[in-house]
Amino acid sequence: MTGKLSVDECRNAAHKRPPAEQGANDHQYGNDRHMSEHAHAPDVRGGGSVPDGGSAMRVCLFALGTRGDAEPAFALAYALQRRGHQVAVGVAEDLVALGRNVGVDARPLRVNAREFLYSTEGRRLLAAGKDWQFLARMAGRSREIADTLHADMIDIATGADMIMCSMLLEDEAVSLAEWLRVPFIGLSYFPFRRTTVLPSPYAPQHRLPRSLNWLTHVIFEQARWRSLGSQSNLLRRKIGLAPVSQPAGKRLARMGALEIQAYSRFVLPELSGWSSRLPLVGYLRLAQEQRDMLADQKLDGGLATWLDAGEVPVFFGLGSAPVLDVPGTVRMIRDTCAALGVRALVSAGWNTMESTADDQMYFVDDVNHDEVLRHCRVAVHHGGAGTTAASLRAGTPTVVCAVTWDMPFWGATVARLGVGNTFPFADLSAARLTAAIAPLLSDEARRRSARLGARLRTEDGPGEAAKLIDQGF
Repeated sequence: MTGKLSVDECRNAAHKRPPAEQGANDHQYGNDRHMSEHAHAPDVRGGGSVPDGGSAMRVCLFALGTRGDAEPAFALAYALQRRGHQVAVGVAEDLVALGRNVGVDARPLRVNAREFLYSTEGRRLLAAGKDWQFLARMAGRSREIADTLHADMIDIATGADMIMCSMLLEDEAVSLAEWLRVPFIGLSYFPFRRTTVLPSPYAPQHRLPRSLNWLTHVIFEQARWRSLGSQSNLLRRKIGLAPVSQPAGKRLARMGALEIQAYSRFVLPELSGWSSRLPLVGYLRLAQEQRDMLADQKLDGGLATWLDAGEVPVFFGLGSAPVLDVPGTVRMIRDTCAALGVRALVSAGWNTMESTADDQMYFVDDVNHDEVLRHCRVAVHHGGAGTTAASLRAGTPTVVCAVTWDMPFWGATVARLGVGNTFPFADLSAARLTAAIAPLLSDEARRRSARLGARLRTEDGPGEAAKLIDQGF
């Protein structure tokens, strides 16, 4: 399927036999034409058996977003493949190669994560802390690409026995599951379902009465639906379904649907007994075999030599943070480290950086957080769910310079656990960095972080999630 999918084409497709009623050979889900010649995914066609005695399934998993959204999905997909299932993962087109390189059948959603999320205008809004203006711009962009995105989702989902999805596309994915008459399972990287014990991740992170915590979830759930719900109903019209007036979360709750919570009970103990349908399985980390497939999983020679040549550094991960003045930010980091008497390892991430390394500062592009952060005294980053999980798992004290989305929530969480500090990215300065990092250089902060990291490393999030999926079906 190429180009835009017309309304007539979608309606015609809706009258075909759903794949749930097809024979195993009617539609070869995960056709080899989707795989790169270097992909390592096992050849699993469905119809076999799984360890818990069920049948092998063809699973469609959508994980639109940045690498922090896609990589956990690749970890889960691989765990499901090892249990005999066949999995296709729909991700932003610039992340397809990563998925295929770690043994997963990654399929393109024709969206470039960097272009979509971080245009020049978007970066300016985020750098200034103007979250709502950024979300409005993103909603507008979603409407512009809706036809192409819906076409890709239908193409990837066709033939699936089950659909899974992370937050960004869950309303559309639930509608596709309804159309295809197959089960749906949610996947959450942070707690955005209603609860009385914590406020919504999108709300200011203050201690509130239980009733107000609940209210923050209701308010932001409704705001999100008003902004993006029309896209879900547009898809529903295309595939011949009646429009809905409530977000997917409310409908899933009524159905008692399973929603995997891909974070740790050790990090959010308040939610450890949340609900049997909202199980906390731990973070979804790539399997060792997958990590071995990636070129960035080992330290390059220059970095290894620099690390061995001096004191343990502080890590500054710019990642997808909207850095508008790169030279000024480098000077800020240098001034901070001079004030604290520490060295700096700086990862540019999505930012273009032309700086010369010396004894006190070393510059890299993207890095393997699991490998690098265990060599660092403190990790400073934007607070994305995946990066936060990596720094906590490494046992490294963490400073979150929170940008938007769930980042302020994770910043507040590391502070509440006593393993880090946080402040808004819009307030970034040498003084704020120095004040946030200084107390985390203590032996006590390191011991506290190390204890938490040791607990997190005992969890097998992908394996636990895959087991729950099999038990449920």
